[in-house]
Amino acid sequence: MKLNFRTFLLFFTVFLKCSLTQLVSQQEVLGVQGQGRFPYICGSDPFRFYSEFPCNMYPVCINGGFKINVGCNSDYQCTPYSASAVCVNNCCCTVPRIVGPDITTTRRFFDNSMNYVLNPFYFVTVFIFFLLF
Repeated sequence: MKLNFRTFLLFFTVFLKCSLTQLVSQQEVLGVQGQGRFPYICGSDPFRFYSEFPCNMYPVCINGGFKINVGCNSDYQCTPYSASAVCVNNCCCTVPRIVGPDITTTRRFFDNSMNYVLNPFYFVTVFIFFLLF
């Protein structure tokens, strides 16, 4: 089955429109984050999260535990309230119990350059191109 040039152009323009729409939507998402929709970065790795509100409004300490709402200057002042509590930024906090594999700070970044090659639209476009010529 041979396709005429108009059909090829129709398929190609639909393909380009879909690709450009996806690209624009990704930029809009990145733009929303870049404009400061979440101005506060609370917690610390691996318990970091973004917030619209100041971090002290959350009952979460930077160590990942929860605030006991008791002021302190040292760890021993927190032990009457909880045996494993520690003093973090002048506030008594629980110590989080991490269940599961050890958390590492290693981050892996994958190269997405093969996405274009493995995209089914490219296969279709190349296939149609070879059918026409």
